[in-house]
Amino acid sequence: FIKFGDVKYGKTTTDESLVLVNEGGSDLIIRAVEWNTKALDCSLKAGDRVKAGERIVLKLRLNTANCNYGVWVDRLKIITNDPARPMQTLRITAIVVD
Repeated sequence: FIKFGDVKYGKTTTDESLVLVNEGGSDLIIRAVEWNTKALDCSLKAGDRVKAGERIVLKLRLNTANCNYGVWVDRLKIITNDPARPMQTLRITAIVVD
């Protein structure tokens, strides 16, 4: 769950980040990264790899020029080669204010 909190409407760009850790014994391969709105951008792309034991910083950018006022919600889906949990879903929220 990622909360951008209150952000101003317009051409405001806000960044958040989180750490993706590979605790497995082999490379974690990112198969797909999906979200629904044009307002969000993610640094993680399909084809990226995280080596065993490594961590990477995943950066998210919200551009409020592509949002309506009020509560903004999206979901980021990350699909990997992880045999235990191949799909992770993150809920992302913001409150777009004047």
